Amino acid sequence: MRISLPAALLLTALSAPPALAGDLEIGGSVTATSRYMANGQAQSRGAALQPSLEIAYQGFHAGIWASNTSSALIGHRSEVDLTFGYRHDFGALSVDLGYARYLYQGPQANCCGDVILDLVAAPAEATELGLNIAYDPKSKVSNVSVFASQALTPRIAVAGTLGRVKGSHNYWALGASYALAEGTSADLFWHDTNTDRGIAVLSLSYDFSLR
Repeated sequence: MRISLPAALLLTALSAPPALAGDLEIGGSVTATSRYMANGQAQSRGAALQPSLEIAYQGFHAGIWASNTSSALIGHRSEVDLTFGYRHDFGALSVDLGYARYLYQGPQANCCGDVILDLVAAPAEATELGLNIAYDPKSKVSNVSVFASQALTPRIAVAGTLGRVKGSHNYWALGASYALAEGTSADLFWHDTNTDRGIAVLSLSYDFSLR
């Protein structure tokens, strides 16, 4: 299951795009990463390719995200996340309430899903602070994290996150991003937990808008 808040915050801090609201918006991204990480834990043993697509209209949004995974680590060869929800800005505070369903292939499995609340505030120019709460109603497991990002220059930003999966482990990540061109960035993050060894992950992302 995908957790990519630091990288998402870095892209926001660097480019400050408007929220997907109002007219119909269609956009997405393609990320190539040296390791797929979720909650500080590796989901792949090597590189992963992660495309995504989202459609939004007047605050309502639906999306799809995918990645290859390691069957030796999680028992499946690929993951597809389906999401939908509603987001709205209240001044400097952005609120996004939605649901994510996690599907796996190789072998096929309709694993589980999370109700997700994202709160992101912009207390100062190029600064963002946030809270993410994910709750699986079936397993009654919660995943709560706080995160922050700061743009240092028009091209360079830093970000970090700290979270806990109830009954499992604590995790954190710290890293930086460099905007190579409009919509394209490279980031380097250190991911760690209180149960596993940390690892550095390098990623290259391209964001696009179709409408």
